[in-house]
Formats: sequence, C-alpha cells, structure tokens
Amino acid sequence: MHPARRWSTALAALSVVAATACAAPVAGAARPAQLIDLPTGSGEPAPGIVVPPPQGNGQILEAIRLAAATPIVREQFPDRTNPCSTTGELVAPRDVEATSFPEGTVAPVLAKYGFVTAWRACASNAEGWWTVTQSAELSDPAAARHAVVELAAASLVSGERQTTVLGGATAQVRVEEETEVVQIWVPVGRLFGYVFHQAPAGVALAEATRLAEVHSRLLASFTPTPQAGVPDVPDDPAGLSELTVRPPGDAVRGSGPFDLEATLHSSTDPIADRALLTANGFRGSFRWLTYDGAHSYAAVLQAFPGPAQAEAVRQAFVTSDAGAEGRVPFTLPGAPDASCFRTDRSVPSLASFYQRCYASRGAHLVWVDIDAIRSVDDTAAMTTLLAAQIDLIDG
Repeated sequence: MHPARRWSTALAALSVVAATACAAPVAGAARPAQLIDLPTGSGEPAPGIVVPPPQGNGQILEAIRLAAATPIVREQFPDRTNPCSTTGELVAPRDVEATSFPEGTVAPVLAKYGFVTAWRACASNAEGWWTVTQSAELSDPAAARHAVVELAAASLVSGERQTTVLGGATAQVRVEEETEVVQIWVPVGRLFGYVFHQAPAGVALAEATRLAEVHSRLLASFTPTPQAGVPDVPDDPAGLSELTVRPPGDAVRGSGPFDLEATLHSSTDPIADRALLTANGFRGSFRWLTYDGAHSYAAVLQAFPGPAQAEAVRQAFVTSDAGAEGRVPFTLPGAPDASCFRTDRSVPSLASFYQRCYASRGAHLVWVDIDAIRSVDDTAAMTTLLAAQIDLIDG
C-alpha cells in the first residue's frame, strides 16, 4: 500500500478551485500553430441532434456514473502513480477542451453532437509520461460515430500519422525524439472513449490499443441515462450526504456521491485500495471538496456493513499515512480517539500546513482535510469540522 496515496491525491484535487477545467495542456498535445484544420460550428447542437439537458447537478452525477466506464490508469499501468492534470467530471464542452486541447478545436465538435457529460482520468510516471482515459456521452450512436472522426481531425497536427485499431477506431501517432504519443478515439453506442498515451517509441501504440480495448469493453457494459432523465439522476443514492459535514467555501470538482469505481479513480494505489475496500464490504461514499479563498477542505465519509469493517479500513489508512515521510502525528483537542497527521508544506516566504484527521463511528469511516493552515499549532478549524462531522453520524 503506497504510503502517500491519499495525501497526494487530496492535495492534487484540492488544488482545483473552480468547477471548470483549468489543467495545463497534456505534454506533447496538439498546438494551434501545427493544426492542419480547425472545425467549424456554431457551438450549438446540429439539426436532428437531441438537445442536451440544461446545465445542472445532473451532469455532474451522470459524469460520476461514467467513472465506472473509464479505465483506472494506475490499474492498467502500475508505474503511473502520479496524478496529472484533471481527474473527475467534465460537464461542458469547454471543460473537455481546456484539459488538453487548443482553444476552438474539440468544444465546437462536442457541442455539435449533443455533448451531455464526461469523466476523465489522468496519471503519469516518473519520466513524466502521461496516460489519459476519458468517457463522454453524446446525443445518439450516429452522433458518437461522426464526432470521433471530427474530433480526431480537429486535433491532427503536422507530422502525425493516422491509422486504425480495434476494427476501425481512429488512432493518431507521432514520435517526439524517443517518445511515441498516441491518441485513440473509440465510439461505443452513444458514448465514446478517448485514450492519450505516452511511452517509448515502438511501444506506445500497442499499449494504447490494449487500453482502448479495455475502455471499449467498459463502455459497452455501461447504460447511459436517457438525456431527459439526466436532471433526475439520484443525487444521494446511498443516503450519505446528510451524514457528511459541508466545509466552508464553494464546492469544487470531486464533490458528490462516489461509488467504488469513482473512489478508486482518486487513489494512487487503486489495486491495494480495491482489495481493501472490497474485502470490507464498501457500500459507498460521499465527499465534499471546497475552497473558501484561503483554505482548501475535504470531508469524506465511507459506509461499510458494520463497525468492524469501518475500523479495519481506518486502521489500514492510518498505518499507511503514519509510515509516510513528512507526516507528523498530533492529538486533536476534544477528539482524542481521532488519528491526525500534519504535513509542513511551507516555503521560505509563507508558512503552510496540511492536516488530516481520521475517525470511525459505527459503520462509517470519516476523514477531514484542511490545507493552507498558517500556524503549526492551529487546530481550531479541524476541531470544529471533525466535531461537526462526528455529531452528524452520532445524531
């Protein structure tokens, strides 16, 4: 079990302070100066396309469902242990474009074909090579088939060759010195999958094709919500939101009801965490990630069949964090049974500390994170939030 997995993921997720995508472009991705062609479109659905539902929580919730149709990068490539760019829901065409594509390329195509929502995962290895998997819902199967052709054309750059894999899926390949960069677009029903993969020349295409095949199988097993039903996707299927404390500030990407697959997308050791959570009967999770302009917060609640399972997972997480470099345990006033750690993230000009506290109550495991605390001894916010969280569970 990787000792830093939940801390690094939380820090990466909490750095997102807006609901729209704001990640840096994928290394080696298309650049405007090299584009062969640009799509034309009004930014509106084309005639005959089912108009997507109005923007709202339904797109976020449907995107979280799509996590189950999206391969978890670290399970497919165990060396890609570092988070990169955006992992999570993308609820508008501009959000998809902003993750890794030049402005004006993929957003018009997605809008044209009735984009509903998407889920994206990204992980990288020590060499800085990225792997991205992304699943998206469009208007209908014909829209998905046409969209992948136009999306591939819109992102094609000079020096890049196109080929087909998996019986007709479009793949684009280019070599940058000793690195091969591959993109694959796979339509499945009214869904499509996108794979971006960097690896040594002569290796990347085969690896990306294998990943795209896994992706297509997951997409084929997924049933998208009919467009008219997206606004009514259940916002709390496990009934956990009323037991989860809402930290200060505005909610950011990564908030909502997370099933096992969505939860594992946020783990840096999903193989170990899948085994741990499955063995202990994981029943679902709800999480709030917020930002108030000064601090980032996370409150996560996980449900299990009973106290023994919740405590077993708590102990595993605490043991993992206790063995990580830079984690300093501390006791929280008013909650002596909580397991708390802090990390010093200060720079010469600014003191900054990150805190996390775990607790289990009945069949529930909870943890609370606070980032950008300015004093090493300041536990006031954590004391308040954790007490409120425990009170919600205890009733």
